[in-house]
Parts: sequence; C-alpha cells; structure tokens
Amino acid sequence: MTQRVAVIEWVDNGTGKVPVFFDRKYRLFDPFHDYVASVAVRKRLAAPQGAYASAVEAAAYALLAWLRYLEESKVTWERASDGTLQQFRDAALKQVLGSLRSKGNERTAKRTVNVRLQWIYRYYRWAQQDAGLCKGVIGPGLAINSAITQPKRKRQRSRKKREVDLDLYPLCFTGVSGTAGGTQYFATAKDKQRIAEFFAKGADPFIVERNQIILELSDRIGWRAGTITYLTIDAFNEEAIEKAEEDGLVVTPSVQKLAYQNSFTIPLTLALRIVRHIEARQRWLAKHKWTEKQAQCRLFLSGKTGRPLGGKTIVQLIGGAFRAIGVVAKIGAGHHSLRRKFADESTRDDLAARRSMGLSTAVEDVMHATAKRLGQRNIASQTPYQRAVRDGTRQAESHRLRAELQETEALLATKDAKIAALERQLQEQAKANKATRAAKARVRRATR
Repeated sequence: MTQRVAVIEWVDNGTGKVPVFFDRKYRLFDPFHDYVASVAVRKRLAAPQGAYASAVEAAAYALLAWLRYLEESKVTWERASDGTLQQFRDAALKQVLGSLRSKGNERTAKRTVNVRLQWIYRYYRWAQQDAGLCKGVIGPGLAINSAITQPKRKRQRSRKKREVDLDLYPLCFTGVSGTAGGTQYFATAKDKQRIAEFFAKGADPFIVERNQIILELSDRIGWRAGTITYLTIDAFNEEAIEKAEEDGLVVTPSVQKLAYQNSFTIPLTLALRIVRHIEARQRWLAKHKWTEKQAQCRLFLSGKTGRPLGGKTIVQLIGGAFRAIGVVAKIGAGHHSLRRKFADESTRDDLAARRSMGLSTAVEDVMHATAKRLGQRNIASQTPYQRAVRDGTRQAESHRLRAELQETEALLATKDAKIAALERQLQEQAKANKATRAAKARVRRATR
C-alpha cells in the first residue's frame, strides 16, 4: 500500500490561485496556507500576473516539501531546528538531482534547493513576527539561527556582494550563482519538426492546433512560456488585424519579464492562423458548454476544463514533447531551448546581413538587434546566444529563406495533424463496419 503524503489543492477565488494544504492524514494544514495566501496578496498588488504565479507556486511547493519532510521525520514545524533544516537541505539536494527533470548538474540543483530554503526561512519569520503562531523559534542564536527577524538597519552584511545573504539564510549553499556549469541546449529544426509531428498525433484537433501554435510562437517569436501563457484573444481582434502591415502584426504582450512593455512582430500568416484558431475556440467552448467567463479571454485554454492554461503548463507541455521525441531533459532540453534556437538563428541572420552590407560585425553591434527581438534590455543577458557571432566564419541562411522554410514546416505540421485525424476516423469507421458485419452474420446464422 502506498504511503500517504501531504498534498496541496489549488483553488481560485477569482483573483488568482492559492494552495490549500493537507497533511498526510488529509487534514487541513492552515499555517502554511495562511502564509502563502499572505504572499499572494502582496504579489497580486505589486507584481504582474506571471510573477504572481511564479512566487506563489515557489512558496507553496517549498513548504509542501518541508511539510512532507517534517512528517516523515516526525517533527512538528514549531519544533524544527537548524539540524532539521540541514537534514532537509541534504535530502532535498539528493531528490532534485535524482528527479526526471534534473539536468544532473549539482550547481543548478543547489540553486533550486536554496530557493526552497529561503521560502522556509521567510515562513518562520512571518509565523513568529506577523502571525504570532510561534515564539522563540527563529532569530540570532535560536533553534533556527537567522538575522531575518532583525530590522534591516540592524542586520550585519558583508562588504563583499553575496549571491545569498548568509546572515538571513545561513544554511543555503554558497558558490552556486550564475549559469556557469549548467547545460545550455539549443533546439534544432529537426527537433521542432519532430515535436510538431508528435503534437499532430493528438486526439482533439483543436488541442492539436493549440499546441502547434504554441510551438510556432516559441520557435519563431522566441517568447518565454509565461508570455505565451497569458496572451489574450483581444491582441488578435479584427481591428488589430486590419492595422497589420506586410511584415506582420505588432503585439505587446501583457505579461513580460520585469514588467517590460516591449512590442513584437508576429508574421502575418501566423497571426491569421491564430485568428482562425480563435474562431474555432468559440465553437469548441460552445461544444463543451463552457463560457467565456471560464476562459477569461485567454488565447490558450485547458482541454480538460476550458479554463486558461496554468502557469507551468507550457513548460511541461514542451518538456514532455522533447522527452517524447527522445531528447532528454538532462541535456537542458525544454521550452527555453526553443528561445535559444530563435536567438541563435536571429543572430546568424543579422550577422549575414551586416556582413553583406559591409557593416560592423562586432558582438555588441550584432547582439543589440537580437536583444530587441528577445525583449531584453541588456546584451549581457545573451551570453548563451553569442555563439552565432563567435562562429562568424560559417555562412548563416538568409532571413527570407528561413522564413519560407518555417512557413513550409508549419504547413506540413498542419497537414500532418489533418492526416492523423483522418486516419483515426478511418480506423473508427473500419471498426464500426467490422462490428456491423459481425452483427449481420449472427442474424443470418440465427435465421437459418
């Protein structure tokens, strides 16, 4: 018999999802719920929707992991100490390194564990100082040693800039900041083609098209998963399409990293494909008796509920597709590798164009154009993408040829989806015909 563990259920009160915690006996566990709800209130007022979901989920899953460990160790949260927290840290590191999604990189895994530890420290500060749920548990020299309970003006900090403030989070791993040592996988055109073919095998044509449009936006626009998740149908209304120029439709997503308000150009053929998807979306909602109130005007919806996709759904969707085609997560394959592919190809195109026009091919000159397309302000953020410039002796494809190739690939993927749907219909019809013939044969035998 499988041993029960603590769980969370997500509920939406109309302003955003918050978790409800249940211990291993499925009893409500209010302290952790109340804390995450307080985080949700602050983030809802001060952060864009994507940042809100990210913070709330990070806090929730950190405390869920902590609750499961405490119950396994038979320690109540009020009786936890530095020793308990250190044992949890070491166990969490092993768990992260051993998980299916792990890249097998210890430095990356330690950063993940540090995030959990920081949320746990913050919870204890809240429980002791704000909620009055415990006393004398966390603070300098107490069971959980930390200066997090001290006013900021009294906190002692090293003059040297730290990646983690060890006065506040003493048990966090050190020396793990940055991306050095992590695997940076760049998706390939073959990867994209195989993922499109994988999506085409889906049973619901509407969801097949949804997934393939998500793939196109990730690959051809280079958007982050959070930006795509929160796109609305209003961005592709009739008025916007009428204003579109030959280059494409200009869209300013409502959710961008650091609350930027950057605008991006979507190729007109892709924009019109999205418009057709929106038209099908209305029929699909009506078929399932779901309403626009449930859909919240979001472009991409859950096939199970008709509600907007969750904050991590696109990351999980693309990550699962990479695994399905045999590209494992441990080499860094996932949604962001499509963004790397876009940046790499975009940089190569710009490099080739500048070379042909006799313009500067210095890194900073080439990367500024890529930064604009990526929605970044600082070219220092593009370290993983600069291989195209360093590899300047190779001739990149022209932008025109690449765009034509992308259009052809998208068209083939759509046809593959239609062919797969027709094949399913033929198989179902063949089964029905076989059943009919068998029934007629039985009748004939019975009437002889």
